[in-house]
Amino acid sequence: MMRIARVVTIGQYLNLGSSVHRLDPRIKIVALIALIVGIALSSSFIALGALALFGLFVLALSRVSPGFIARTLRFAVFILLFFYVLQVLLYQPATAHPHVLWRWWILTVTREGLIFNALVNTRALLLFYFVNMLMLTTSMVDLTDGAESLLSPLQLIGIPVQETTLVMVVALKFVPIFFSELERLIKARAARGVAIDTGNVARRALNTAPVLIPLILGGLRRAEALTVALEARGYNGGRGRTKLRKLQFGPRDALAACALGLALAAAVYLNGRSQF
Repeated sequence: MMRIARVVTIGQYLNLGSSVHRLDPRIKIVALIALIVGIALSSSFIALGALALFGLFVLALSRVSPGFIARTLRFAVFILLFFYVLQVLLYQPATAHPHVLWRWWILTVTREGLIFNALVNTRALLLFYFVNMLMLTTSMVDLTDGAESLLSPLQLIGIPVQETTLVMVVALKFVPIFFSELERLIKARAARGVAIDTGNVARRALNTAPVLIPLILGGLRRAEALTVALEARGYNGGRGRTKLRKLQFGPRDALAACALGLALAAAVYLNGRSQF
């Protein structure tokens, strides 16, 4: 059975000490937001290809193994391919005279559907990739400090930034813990002769259902333990809290911002020049 932690990497951090890891977390968060906007506005494969090349450049600098990234993307690719087939078969083109390639009953394959849905799924894959890269190259402490610094102006209108950021980071940190607990429960059932990955779909569903109750109870126990630990340490939100480390924007961060700007400018230029 494949380890779930190798498939779901949200919340995991690889401390490789690369130049990408040492960047100011604020520039990485802003870069992710800018890339999300750029990917969402890109309407051609060439523009998305420019952003993908930038992603490969970041991967090379981060020292993260390409094989590890490929394993993390494999599950996403499988899910996206499944939805791609459904989207193509059920797609209704906006044009009056679409190029129909195949038709049966309510299912239709058109040239417009193939192109449009391929573009949508390519965007989704790039979004998943860049979010993964942020998680893999940014520790939870850095992510918390960067988010608090960027959201600090919201304190002026009464929004509890520190508490909101803590909830976000704890939720992300619970993702790998959640899947680790799920993997432990699956192995425990397999050791007792009940494997959930065998049989037809109905049998697998019946074998999976008993795992959900202890999984939920385990999550509630961990949440209660975390609450008790915070109260025992006198945590009272952001009131009177100081920082051991001050975030500073350095030359490395400026170079990263310039590289991001060039990648986005190239994507905008290619998006305007190309139809596909």
